[in-house]
Amino acid sequence: MFEYKVVDVSVKKAEDEMNRWAKEGWRVIAVSPNIAAGYGVVITLERQTFPHQAPSGGFGF
Repeated sequence: MFEYKVVDVSVKKAEDEMNRWAKEGWRVIAVSPNIAAGYGVVITLERQTFPHQAPSGGFGF
């Protein structure tokens, strides 16, 4: 399963922002101009989530 995040940033801060999220396990899947605001970019991020691990002896509910 995956989770997604969308962030908007200025073009000058985009690289730093993408690297910051990458350190937390997110990867960039799209970058597009922020037409609504008239400046900056919208970055779509994705990372894989893992199913809950049941404690030893648990049933995994």
